[in-house]
Amino acid sequence: LPMSATLGMNYDITKKLHWGGDLTWTEWSTVDAITFNMAQPKTVNLGWHDTCRAGFGFGYDFLEDWSVMAGYAYDWDPSHKNKGTTMLPAGDRHVISMGLGYCWGNWDFALNYGIVIMEAETRMITDPYSHTSYRFSTDNSFAHCFGGTISYHF
Repeated sequence: LPMSATLGMNYDITKKLHWGGDLTWTEWSTVDAITFNMAQPKTVNLGWHDTCRAGFGFGYDFLEDWSVMAGYAYDWDPSHKNKGTTMLPAGDRHVISMGLGYCWGNWDFALNYGIVIMEAETRMITDPYSHTSYRFSTDNSFAHCFGGTISYHF
C-alpha cells in the first residue's frame, strides 16, 4: 500500500458536543502498475497521482453513555485523467456518514452507516494490448457502507 500522512484535530465545543477534522495525503504515484499472474501475464500501468482526502465530523453525547456521530469527507480521485482504468471508477468521491456509539467502562461500541457518492465523469481509455479506445463513464454512482467497531481502552 502507498505511504500516507494524516493531520487532524479534535475540539470539544461543549461538554457534550465534539468536532474533529483531518486531511490525509496519499502517495498513490508509487503504485505505478499492477501485474496479473495468468497464463499470459498482463501488466496494467496505472499512472496514478498523489491525492488528498479532507473530512470533518461531529459527535454529540445525548446520554451519559450514548453518542451520535455524523461526518463528511471529500476524496480526490488518484487516477490519471487521460489513461484511467475500470479498476477504479473515475471521479472524486463524497462520503457522508452517521453512527451511534455506546461506552461501557473501558469498552466502546459503534455502529456506522455511510454512503459514497461518485461525481459524474467521462474518460476515454485505451487498452494497451489491443490499442482499442472506449468511453468509460461514471454517472449517478453510489455505494452503501455499513460498519461496526469494538474497542477496549487500557
